[in-house]
Amino acid sequence: MRLSSPRAVVIVVFYLRSLTELAKSIYEQTVALLSSFEMNVAAARCLLHHGLSAEDEKELAKQLGPDVPYHLAVIFVTESNPGGGWWHTSEHGSQKKSQVDEDAFLDQCRYQVRHLSARALTSRIFGAACGMNLQGPRAIHLIQSSLLQTSYLSVLLPTATNLLLSDYSHILPEILMNLYYLGSDLRSACQRVWGRSREARYHTGLLFIDRSHTQERFLITKVMHAPPKHRPYGLFLPDCWTICGCSSKKAKWVYKTEKPHGKEFIYLYLSSCGHVDLRVAVFPSRRRIVQRSGESFVEEDWDREKRMFHFHESTAVRMLTQPGSEAKRLKLQASDQAWTIAGRDAVKEEARKKEEEARKKEGEARKARGKSSHAQADATGATGR
Repeated sequence: MRLSSPRAVVIVVFYLRSLTELAKSIYEQTVALLSSFEMNVAAARCLLHHGLSAEDEKELAKQLGPDVPYHLAVIFVTESNPGGGWWHTSEHGSQKKSQVDEDAFLDQCRYQVRHLSARALTSRIFGAACGMNLQGPRAIHLIQSSLLQTSYLSVLLPTATNLLLSDYSHILPEILMNLYYLGSDLRSACQRVWGRSREARYHTGLLFIDRSHTQERFLITKVMHAPPKHRPYGLFLPDCWTICGCSSKKAKWVYKTEKPHGKEFIYLYLSSCGHVDLRVAVFPSRRRIVQRSGESFVEEDWDREKRMFHFHESTAVRMLTQPGSEAKRLKLQASDQAWTIAGRDAVKEEARKKEEEARKKEGEARKARGKSSHAQADATGATGR
């Protein structure tokens, strides 16, 4: 038997004019799904640069009924700027396109729903935009710092830089249903929906900026699908046919095995045509593999002090190819040099720390010997007197 939720939900969708149809689709699908579960839903959608008026906010609250407790979900649909920031307006008539930094963008969205968020049980933000801006040095810090002193509990964003929003937006209604009808926490809701959607998890990872209470700091985590057979540690392998040279373009990588090598992991693949052998070395840094529902995912927490994710493909990954007919069996020795730049740097850093620790111990030992010599000398002098 289906039970109606005792909580209501207010949904506000802000969108870029050029993405009107996509925003309309997200709006209609979300309202339809939550309403089908007999939830009390009030919703509105508006252009980013128009926003909601105070009267619009009152009207939304009025739709729910007097003194009805509710959750607030803010969804924005826009495009990302490679240098950082989100697009705020698009070209239309005399209007020119413009973009603003992430904190200014979110501040404006929050301002438009300030009266609704003040009375909401919880307030959350869901972004539908590619993750191009998230590669910038300031974006994530600007997002979390702009929300730190507010009542908002989370921001959810896709991470793929070349994302088609239609490959991601269809999971938002179901995520909201898991949150507000089933009562799941955000990460569990996303794992249940995104983690089980082959299409969504293939096209993008997720960035969580969330907390349990408004007094807490945000925990920031990047999550990606990472099956070792074709995406080791969340990496995209190069298209096989571009390397093997087969004219049919049907060749695929066949996973053979993986082996630990110091702090690195070496993955072995053979092209299905047998022409090419691919070896992928990965230095995980702070990335960790987790198993959920029979699938492998990789997670990495953001370093709050350094304001960065430590894993960088340019230094933490190395790929080697050789003709399949000439491929030699991979033999790894403990004495072998690390394959990746990050791996070699980690070995040097570990050696430096060991040397520093050894010098420290030697210094302490010298001090102890010096004190012992002084004590013996004092004792000898006292005996002579």
